[in-house]
Amino acid sequence: MTALSPVTTMFVAILVTFVCTRLITRHIRSRETPRGAFNNVAIGGVHIHHQVFGIIAMLGSGVALMSVLKGKSSPESSACSSRPWP
Repeated sequence: MTALSPVTTMFVAILVTFVCTRLITRHIRSRETPRGAFNNVAIGGVHIHHQVFGIIAMLGSGVALMSVLKGKSSPESSACSSRPWP
C-alpha cells in the first residue's frame, strides 16, 4: 500500500470534516427533537455559538503550551527568538 500525498490527505480530511459538519447541522435543524450529543447549546435561553468552544480550546491549549515551555529559551520553543530569519 502506498502512502497518500500530503495534498490528497488534506483533501480527504477537509471532505470528511465538511460531510460530518453538514450531517450534524442537518440533525440539529431537523424538525424532530434533537437527541444525543449534537444539540443546540443554550444557557439561560441564550444560544452559545459553536465557535465559543473552539476559542476556549485554543486558549486552554495555549496556556498548557506556555506552562510546558516555561523557562526554556531555545529557539525551537520560542516564537520570538533572537535568531535571524534564514
